[in-house]
Amino acid sequence: MSTLTKVFTVLVSLLSIFLCGVVITFITNANDWKTAYQKQETIAKAAQIQALAAQMDRAKSLQRNQMILTRIQTNIDEVQKLNSELTRQLLEEKKSAADQKASAATAVETVKTLRETIQNMYDAQLQLQKALDQDRAKMIAAQTQMIELTRQLNGARVEGEQLKTNWRREIEKNTLLEDENANLRQKVEKVTLGPSEFVPEKRVTLTSPAKLGVPIRGQITEVRGEMVAISVGSASGVRPDMTFLITRGQRFLGNLKIIHVEPGEAVGQLDNQQGAVVKGDSVATGFNHD
Repeated sequence: MSTLTKVFTVLVSLLSIFLCGVVITFITNANDWKTAYQKQETIAKAAQIQALAAQMDRAKSLQRNQMILTRIQTNIDEVQKLNSELTRQLLEEKKSAADQKASAATAVETVKTLRETIQNMYDAQLQLQKALDQDRAKMIAAQTQMIELTRQLNGARVEGEQLKTNWRREIEKNTLLEDENANLRQKVEKVTLGPSEFVPEKRVTLTSPAKLGVPIRGQITEVRGEMVAISVGSASGVRPDMTFLITRGQRFLGNLKIIHVEPGEAVGQLDNQQGAVVKGDSVATGFNHD
């Protein structure tokens, strides 16, 4: 082995020993640093806990101080309010005393004016009593007149009911007469006159049922408001301005004045309506409908 190799070997050995020492020293220092860090961390946590407790104590102290300040301010406000109220009462008492002095100065004049007012009220009461007596007499006369008018009105109502009853009876009689006249019209329509039935110097001619005074009968075919159409027209003798009676059984419903006529139907306007008019109600003219 050469000298250079031996030197190199020695150097490598020394370097290895140095590196081992450095590693051992680093590991020892690292353990010391970790222990120190843990101690410092524990101290820091304890300090934080102490700081938090101190902060909480401070907050509680501030809260207590704030409550004390609030109470003191409330007491100050109440004292100021009480002072203002006492000042106001003092001013009112001074004003009241001044008003009482002024009232006492005018008391005699007020009593005098009051006496005059009482006398005037007494005179007015006498006049009012007199007017009330006059109004009472007028009211009694008005009540008497009202009683008389009520009696007359009741009599008129009774008379109206009697007239309505008579009118219904007349309608019934008119209906019966119309039925008899209808039978008569049927008989007349069946009659035929020959040449031997003519009388010298007296001519006999056949006329329509309308000209003979026989009622024209029909039914309502349509209702539109006040306009009503019926089933008979000019072929049955219906003419404009002719008036029909509208009935349903024995009930009178109103009048129908004809305004338009066609051969098989006619149209009229309702008049003196006494009830609802519907399709199918009967219509007929009176005995004298020229």
